[in-house]
Amino acid sequence: MNLSHRERVLKAVNHQKPDRVPRDLGGAFTSSIASVAYENLADFLGLDLETRLMRKWARVVHPDEKILRHFDIDTRMVVPRYDEGWNEYWKIAPVENEDAYIDEWGIKWSRPESKMGPYFMTTHPLADIESVDELENFIWPDPEDPARYEGLEEQARRLKNETDYAVIGVFPRPIVSLSQFMRGYEKWFLDFMMNRELLEAIMDIIVETNLRIGKNILDRIGKYIDLAFFHDDLATQQSLMVSPEHYREIIKPRHKKLFDLVKTHSDAKIIYHTDGAVFPILEDFIEIGVDALNPVQTSAQGMDGKALSSSFGDRLCFWGAIESQKVLPTGTPEEVFEEVKRQISDLGKNGNYVLGACHNIQDDVSPENVIAMFEAADRFGIYD
Repeated sequence: MNLSHRERVLKAVNHQKPDRVPRDLGGAFTSSIASVAYENLADFLGLDLETRLMRKWARVVHPDEKILRHFDIDTRMVVPRYDEGWNEYWKIAPVENEDAYIDEWGIKWSRPESKMGPYFMTTHPLADIESVDELENFIWPDPEDPARYEGLEEQARRLKNETDYAVIGVFPRPIVSLSQFMRGYEKWFLDFMMNRELLEAIMDIIVETNLRIGKNILDRIGKYIDLAFFHDDLATQQSLMVSPEHYREIIKPRHKKLFDLVKTHSDAKIIYHTDGAVFPILEDFIEIGVDALNPVQTSAQGMDGKALSSSFGDRLCFWGAIESQKVLPTGTPEEVFEEVKRQISDLGKNGNYVLGACHNIQDDVSPENVIAMFEAADRFGIYD
């Protein structure tokens, strides 16, 4: 076979063996590389590149085409704008005299004094409310702001018509993470047991806002994208954040609304990102339309790659998985080779695997290990 990049990815997502394991770097907000690691990699390769942030708070970049072509990456991301006033479809405003900003949901993000690493939440705008009625006084984002979609259609059309890459449309963060950010983690968990009405009201406003944003996105690029990316963390490394029953009762129906929107207005396959130990609800993901799971944290409880493949390999594509907490930052290139070989064997033997790091490559990952990851894909990722 001599497949295009797009054909290769779509075969993997459709559980058909491509010619080789597809590769992702920068196809979404959670599969890219942090700015310091990126600049070190560019220097190591002798490339003089501009650093463009795709996600301000996490300090991850939109990789330059020279990097993507060097590693023969199969994916390309579509998201509007790259200026300082926007962050993954969110409008942001700098805080005077601070290395901080406030996004349009009212969340303040501040950077440590060291100026290293990501920004962290330092305010939760709904932390002190006690009733649903108080939500009426909050100023919510405007989904119809045309600046939100600036340049989106042009990007998608060019990638679809002038390249052979798999085009990924990235959608705003949905329900769980955003409601946690706005309410604060402690209040959010308490609400599950003590103030369910308020929690669900917050979630419903977020869902309605993102349905309108999502419809506006799809009106512009639905016919151009091959995959739609959603991200909403549901688990720690030890367990789900909530019980499977609470997930099915409260979160799942709201996720389904967003996924149904994509399925109704495009032919795109759905990539869903959640870290951690999500094995108990993978059947639920499949039921509501998830086609590919990212980042596949096989080091988390119950997420053994062979078990995932055995139980869900005929219905889910696995996307990511190369261990990014220990192997990539502290391992040798030889250990990275072994990790890639293992994950391809465990997750990709039937063709349904897209290789990438398990979440963004962080600043402490050496250029040698990034290169080793993709060189190992060259060596072990060829299908018979």
